[in-house]
Amino acid sequence: MRIFVAIQLHVSLFILNNLKRFVEADQFDPTFVPIIPESILIKKDIRNLIVQENEIMNLDMGNYYVGSLLDYQLDCINLEHNDISYDIQQLISIQKPFKVDYSEFFIDTQIYEPYREPFKRSSIIVLDDYGQQNYVIFLDRNLTLHFLNNQQFSSNLIYENHPSMSLDKSIINDTCADILLKQIYLKESLLIFCRSKVHSKNGDYLQHVYATVVIQEFLSNHPKIRYILYNQTTVIQDHPAGLRSIGAIFLSLSDAIFVGMTAENGRLKLCLFIYHNKIEEEMILKDETYRIVNQKDLLEVSAYIDFDEEFERRELIDMMFLPGLEDQQLVFLFENMIIICPVPKTIYLPSMIMQRISCNSDNGELVNSTNGVSLYQNPQDSNYFYVANSMPPSVMEIDRRDSQNVFPTKIYKPPNEESINVGLSTMATNNNYIIHLIQNVQSGKQILRFYNRRGNRFESVKFDYYLNENDRTNFFYFPNYYFNILQYRDENKVNLTSFFDYRITINAQNSTLVRKYEETIFACKLDIRNKFNHLQREFNLTFVGENYTIIHSIKGFNNNSLIKQDIIYNCGDSRFSYDADNFFVGPNFGLEVRVKHDDNCSSGSCYFKVQNTLFDYNFFSNAPNENCTDAFIFPSLKDPQELTSPFIYVCTNMEQNYISSFNLSRETDPNYLILTNQISFNPLDMFDYHYDLDDRAIFNIVIANEWATNQVMILFYEIESLLIWRSAQNVTNLKIFKEYDDILHIHYNQDLNYGTVLSQYGYYLANDSYWQQILVFKINFTIPELQEVVTHNFYVQGAQRQSQAALSSNEFLFTLNDGGVINIYQVLFGYYSKNLIYLRNYTLNYDDLQSFDIFDQKYLVLYTSFRAVYVFEISNQIYITYKMKLPLYEWYSQEKFHIQKWAINAITYSYYKGYLAILYESEFNDKYQKTNVLVYNIATDNQFSSLVIAQDFSFIYENGTNKDIIMFGMGNKIGAVLISTNKVLALNVELKPRIMLAIGMKANVIKKCSQLKHLVQSTNSDFDRAIIISNLSINAISFFKGFQQTDKLLKIKVYSYNEGLTITPTLNKVVSKTFSNSKGTYDSETLLLQEIVEGYSISFNLSCSYYDLDQQFQTCNQNIQENTKDVPYKFYLEFVTTNRIVIRSFTLDKFFLVFDSQGNWNLLRFEDGNLDLQWQNGRAMQNIETGRINETFGCELGNYFGVFGYQYSPDQKIFLALYQCKVDERLYLRSAFIVVFQDLPKPEDKHLNVIIFQNQYRVSFPIIDIQGGEITLNQSSKLMYTMVGVSCDIPNSFSNIFYILNLTLHLDEFKMILEQKSWASSVTQLKNTYKTGKLVSIPKSNLLVVTDSDNGAYIFDLITYQCICEIDVVGDNYFKDQYAQFMGPLKVFNAFGDWPYNIHIFTNYGIYIYTFDVNLQDRSQVFPDYKTNMKIKKKLILRIQFDQLDSGIQGNEYGYTFLTRVNTSQSTYDTYLGAVAFYSGTQSKILKLVKLGTNFECNSLNHDSFLSDSPYDQIAISFICNTQLYVVRVCTRPHLEINFVNLTQNVSSNPDLKGKKSNGPLDYNQFNITVRASNMFSQLDDRHDEEVVVIYNFQNQINSEEKIYYLSSFILLLLITIFLIIFNYPALNKANDLNGSLLKHFNLKQSFLTENEDSKFKRNKGKNKYDLYMIKDRLSTINAQEEGQENSDNKTSPKPKQSKIIQIDLQSQKLKEKYAKEKLMLKKRKRFSSKAPTEDDDKNNSKNIEDKKYHLNGYELQQYKLRRIDSSLDYESSFIDSRKDPSKSQKIIKNTQKISDEVQ
Repeated sequence: MRIFVAIQLHVSLFILNNLKRFVEADQFDPTFVPIIPESILIKKDIRNLIVQENEIMNLDMGNYYVGSLLDYQLDCINLEHNDISYDIQQLISIQKPFKVDYSEFFIDTQIYEPYREPFKRSSIIVLDDYGQQNYVIFLDRNLTLHFLNNQQFSSNLIYENHPSMSLDKSIINDTCADILLKQIYLKESLLIFCRSKVHSKNGDYLQHVYATVVIQEFLSNHPKIRYILYNQTTVIQDHPAGLRSIGAIFLSLSDAIFVGMTAENGRLKLCLFIYHNKIEEEMILKDETYRIVNQKDLLEVSAYIDFDEEFERRELIDMMFLPGLEDQQLVFLFENMIIICPVPKTIYLPSMIMQRISCNSDNGELVNSTNGVSLYQNPQDSNYFYVANSMPPSVMEIDRRDSQNVFPTKIYKPPNEESINVGLSTMATNNNYIIHLIQNVQSGKQILRFYNRRGNRFESVKFDYYLNENDRTNFFYFPNYYFNILQYRDENKVNLTSFFDYRITINAQNSTLVRKYEETIFACKLDIRNKFNHLQREFNLTFVGENYTIIHSIKGFNNNSLIKQDIIYNCGDSRFSYDADNFFVGPNFGLEVRVKHDDNCSSGSCYFKVQNTLFDYNFFSNAPNENCTDAFIFPSLKDPQELTSPFIYVCTNMEQNYISSFNLSRETDPNYLILTNQISFNPLDMFDYHYDLDDRAIFNIVIANEWATNQVMILFYEIESLLIWRSAQNVTNLKIFKEYDDILHIHYNQDLNYGTVLSQYGYYLANDSYWQQILVFKINFTIPELQEVVTHNFYVQGAQRQSQAALSSNEFLFTLNDGGVINIYQVLFGYYSKNLIYLRNYTLNYDDLQSFDIFDQKYLVLYTSFRAVYVFEISNQIYITYKMKLPLYEWYSQEKFHIQKWAINAITYSYYKGYLAILYESEFNDKYQKTNVLVYNIATDNQFSSLVIAQDFSFIYENGTNKDIIMFGMGNKIGAVLISTNKVLALNVELKPRIMLAIGMKANVIKKCSQLKHLVQSTNSDFDRAIIISNLSINAISFFKGFQQTDKLLKIKVYSYNEGLTITPTLNKVVSKTFSNSKGTYDSETLLLQEIVEGYSISFNLSCSYYDLDQQFQTCNQNIQENTKDVPYKFYLEFVTTNRIVIRSFTLDKFFLVFDSQGNWNLLRFEDGNLDLQWQNGRAMQNIETGRINETFGCELGNYFGVFGYQYSPDQKIFLALYQCKVDERLYLRSAFIVVFQDLPKPEDKHLNVIIFQNQYRVSFPIIDIQGGEITLNQSSKLMYTMVGVSCDIPNSFSNIFYILNLTLHLDEFKMILEQKSWASSVTQLKNTYKTGKLVSIPKSNLLVVTDSDNGAYIFDLITYQCICEIDVVGDNYFKDQYAQFMGPLKVFNAFGDWPYNIHIFTNYGIYIYTFDVNLQDRSQVFPDYKTNMKIKKKLILRIQFDQLDSGIQGNEYGYTFLTRVNTSQSTYDTYLGAVAFYSGTQSKILKLVKLGTNFECNSLNHDSFLSDSPYDQIAISFICNTQLYVVRVCTRPHLEINFVNLTQNVSSNPDLKGKKSNGPLDYNQFNITVRASNMFSQLDDRHDEEVVVIYNFQNQINSEEKIYYLSSFILLLLITIFLIIFNYPALNKANDLNGSLLKHFNLKQSFLTENEDSKFKRNKGKNKYDLYMIKDRLSTINAQEEGQENSDNKTSPKPKQSKIIQIDLQSQKLKEKYAKEKLMLKKRKRFSSKAPTEDDDKNNSKNIEDKKYHLNGYELQQYKLRRIDSSLDYESSFIDSRKDPSKSQKIIKNTQKISDEVQ
């Protein structure tokens, strides 16, 4: 019945008033204290340091150690004398984080007692149009006003704008507060609200009189003060929350609007009031300084603010106005609650009636706040505001980037605050820090606490700064948002204090001391501690000379112990590479294997080689004879890593005004380049050009010299496979280009697409001063065009012109002037214009500074006129810290830069990702005879190790005037091209010593490691390491003259195992099978391919052959049906366009519900509902219904939409949808029933009907995922209950939040009720970061897996609301440092369950499989003692790289699928469809990894059974890529269907039998099936394939006489075997040699086959069957030997026949017999197995038997049979032991035969 359709449109929405609170929860409650204080973490350790003479090394401790309120102490002793050398403190010191830069006394302490706190709100910052804090005005307790000019604070200079002014104490004699700025027209004035005491004639206190003090022209030299007095009747001026200005009335522009407190009906009431300017104007006209008025004539209430009743009863603590261009808000801090409300624009219009403004939970944002005391926002950061809390002292950060969805992001507080400290109301922020004023209630001292905005939780509390005992302040601020300079005032002085991180500074510029201690080892001990933890680290320090080049190990000079390192080689990994440069320090060094291997390579040292730093020649060519002014190289667009793909060589000729492109490749004739295009721009003259590698573009600046005089043009080109002209732009309208001859310097930053144009001297002013102009521009290559950002005029005094400019980011500009001064400016965006604001300068004492450049927005590199290069590090945008001077050493100390001839000061260098290559030339007889390329690592911490490569390339650059070098990325590699006038050399560049697989050793290594199947972690040890395949002894060697070697060895152990990257046969390369056409059997066979070959993502190539009766070779390929490949289908989505793309899709019954980017939903199905996908393939999907999302679902969709199956019936299917949506731009959580009908009795009916539940819940956080537990349905009350977990994202925070909620659905009223039960965050989990993501529900258990992208996963119980298990994925990766070298830190994407024991966790490093000791679906096994029961029994890693997971994971009981991408370059990636099969062996679990395409945008991975064509061993999925819907049927058990029915009468045996077809009773005919397996992973030198031959021996049908013969032979053979085993034990001993290979096989299996115990019943069973046959064969062979028979082939019993799976059909009675036998076998295992099975084994076996009772048919029945064979493997060890105890043999034979009979 269609019970839902009628009421669909009659559902109303109801919003609960207090729903907002559960989503903030208490994770931001400062009173919540974790049980255990946080640890001190190590980001990286300080290693042994070698410091060169004249070097300065700065080590910021925040880059090394993490913890709250850390303090450091450093001590160093001289190891040579084992004592303290006190003068070493002149060379090394640790700097405290604070420095007082300026302190000025303004108040005469003799007049007034200074040791009291200033008036509240008695200070104000006056901003300019660009938000800069230029002036500070404050009133002291002596009622004196001070006007401070802050514009030169960066030079540590504060001065008074004009002398201080005292208020008239005859008018104002009590107190003042609330200094506010009033802006009317373009005039500004200050309002100070004060209070005076009025006394009677006898001196008794009578009353207060209030006054408004108006200060006009306060920034001029002659400000004017006026006093307006009144009695307080309307606005309450002395309320603790004070007053706030929010603007002026638009139409009058004369009256200002303020927020304050008034009284209404005897109750305090918040209001808006108008300050009428007319009284002030009248006083100006009459030149009055004093007037008494009625308050309502001056301050008139214009609007009341109405709150919910609960807020009306709460105390107002603070309020704040948040300005904005589009929306403005008022924030009110009440007791334990914050409400943020919009400011209606009607208040800025004159009104004759009293307005009422609603501020409640309907239109406002609610945020819980505990013990809040004040609000704060920095005017330069409108995205956040802050709440200061008192107990314990803390600060809450609130994100308001989306003004309609405001939420807290972080709580800043130490782990355990002392109870004697209390937080005060004063705070301030800048770009990096929050400062909060706290006070010790016992001592009264005030403390400035610094919080780190950019750190994670453990490093969020940085340090405390204790003020002097008598200092009292309630006002401090940052003069600039990016400066770490704090300015604060008290009643005595104004103070400027700069701060920075704790820093170890090693200054080796004292040459006398450095030479005194040269090569002396100092042992340094660094003590790191806070109140809760203590950490101690040690390192050695040594000073050396400037030309010192000896390489040393990180262990130090006096430590003779070896450096040991373990690494792993995943067998077949084509990307294996290990960076080994971090074990030694020194310049220009390499590594070499010190211990040579023997001929047999027993140590494995021959398997791996060291790839040292070098320029590896790629190809060489002559340059085109084009007289290029300059040339450039672009890598191939198609595939930058392919050496055969052509480079694009671009030649620019400025003399003849053209630009050309050539193809340049290895296949090109060395003497000839292929010209692909040439573009001439005559009659234009080019005077500048720039290349952009990232955007593959060029632009040049040209000047028209004939047809359009004085026209400046920008010409744009793009580079694909050749040079292509795009467009031209006339830029003459830009001021700086009008006088192009005056252009001094042009700089372009291709990382930012921003640049600068700097002019020569501009027009003359006076007194030897000039204007110099600069243009900051942006290049938009999409249009393309040059866009002006800002044009600015510098004031230049004397000869100090700006000579060069460069941008460090799109907001910050660095310039270098002729006096060697670096100036820093900021591009600021005002309301109406942009401007360039000066921030600070650095004077550099370097001679002949020539130029500079900025790389990666982080490194400032300065070049002198000849050879010196200085590197500074940029931090916080405007700080530069000296890092190093690039050393040249004695071999290059006299060389000079190569200067490009076509440009001024154009030093030849190239930069790529931290590496700087510079061309140096040596001079001889006034000619440059030698050219060297020196490559430096400027990102290293150690100057001593900065020189990476030094190589002579004179043969390239000889006889050339143009010399250039270009470094660039080639996919994951680095390339370089050296260009001279007539030669081009392309190079691959190695910049780090790496350990790699040796050339030609691939086959040897794979042979050794391919059989090592697993590397498994257990709970008792880090790793059960499979095998060490190589021991490497390595030392470092200097490439400088002399080739010095270190005396320290690096010992590397290379572990290896094969997870499946290398394909291997399961048993042997030749497998023999037997079948016949006897009665009850069939002429067909099913071959499971994983029985014969193992590996990841295998592709199969098959062939079948046999010999006919005439011994002629024949093919039987047509007799094999291959079921190994996935079946893909594609369907077009006709409605998808460039502007209308699919954002998500769901399968609903046999429909697809698709949401697009234009807010539409579309209900799709296959054409006419026909599910014949083969027929439908390639057609368009049929769009049967469509609608608007906001109309159907009641809102615009937000971040999350989840669909869950609810109820199914023949005529309709109901799905429950939980989704986040926007209502009036606010995020809510809603629920709805989606009802889908297949058949429509009436044409007007709809297939899709949506019923929205009442109640929507306010959730401001973006929801990541929702998953639920078990559903309880109460039929009588029509209620449905379930517990759900909700994972929410908190952007820009170190913690997400996870909620457990009780979800109740009233099915008769269609109402949803949510009740919060618990929450979890970094606070509860004691994590530095806690970034919860996807959720996975464990069926039938009410347990939930919660993934954490930074750490791993957690299992939460939805009933008890607690975390019962933590899975530490990061800690479980023993080789994480090795993989982090090229894959970055580990990230968890998602999880999936192989229930009930296994959880698969999906990461960028691969798939982690955790096996638990209990059934996770059985709560009785988990609880109550979950801490003991929830043990992880096994941990398995399937290592394979995934850069990003594009969608969720979808699967069923056979496995799961996923969409992932692998980055191939900075701008390209490959999208893959992957699959994991549960029933496969470990080496084959990654079943598929199929490339879908390059840069494919895929989403909406869904699984649904209706897409499948088989109920067994198949995962049917759908997903959308671009404009197509894909449906793929993934086969999870690749197999072959073999049918020889038409061939069995025409087949002979092998030709070795000389063509005679035997007519004997044991006659076999032979079919050979060759299986060639390959995959995409093992491609080091060539593709690694495996070939396995399966020999099928076909036995002809036997008659009754033959049956009697077979039976008699078998009985006789059995009796002889029993007799021999019992009475002739020595014969068994003689069989030792025959069984050697079998024992070796068993031992290898027991050592390395560590597959999950609970998955035994899921594994590939072919291998187990083969083992069983081997046992029987060995027993028969022993009997044959005892009888003296020599041909064992004739004594081997024929192998059991294998029935066709699909035709098996067992009756229920027969099944019961099988179960009884199964139980009997379990008992026998305990009796006869030499290694008794554990309780877990029995429990797992019993569990699998019971779980499969309901489903024993078809393929599942075959799996059951294979489990029976699997149990026989437990007799392997018993068989071996039977050789020692013959009495066991008879039992073994009986049981083996019984199992064999069952299988047949």
